[in-house]
Amino acid sequence: MNELVADVKYYNGIITKPFHAECSINKTNSGLILTLEEEGVLHLPFSELTVKRREKSYLILSIQKSNSRIIEIKDAVFIDAFFHFNKSNSRENWYHRIVHAGTAFHLFLAASVLSLCAAIYFFVIPFLAEKAVDLIPRSVDDQIGKTVSESPDFTDNEDSTLSVQLNSFLHTMAPELDSRYHITVMNDDIVNAFALPDGSIIINTGILKK
Repeated sequence: MNELVADVKYYNGIITKPFHAECSINKTNSGLILTLEEEGVLHLPFSELTVKRREKSYLILSIQKSNSRIIEIKDAVFIDAFFHFNKSNSRENWYHRIVHAGTAFHLFLAASVLSLCAAIYFFVIPFLAEKAVDLIPRSVDDQIGKTVSESPDFTDNEDSTLSVQLNSFLHTMAPELDSRYHITVMNDDIVNAFALPDGSIIINTGILKK
């Protein structure tokens, strides 16, 4: 395979006028060889080159030792070869590929990210929450429920008659139900009901009237 050479522009960081140079890839020593009439031959390792801008047929490289020194390349074949042999800039290569991949790819990428977030929200988080709940001892659940149900706000406002009726109804409709599940009716006009970790179900009279 013949050596690949491209005509490039080289800015030395001292004057604004570019110098025309021949640029080739040093496959053996992993770098670029820049041949200039004014400065002779420059050997630039890939590790010292930073990608500043990349398009299909346009590439700007800066030399790390002096970011003001710039190489401008307008040769699509040479640019592809540069990234093929340059392993140190593989991260920049992938970055620029993504940036310049086009609208269709960006829409696909956005849809993929949204789908992943939705999957995490609807499946992963509930799964982890369920597993976390299984790790909590029942004694902890019972203690939490007992603390709430024995508070004065509950004991003073309980409708014991309705509580007995609803518990009878509950266990008649679902005789196989765990005995831990117990209904307490509260004299409260707010339309609301909730459950406690120990299996207690609190129902306000407001929701029964509604």
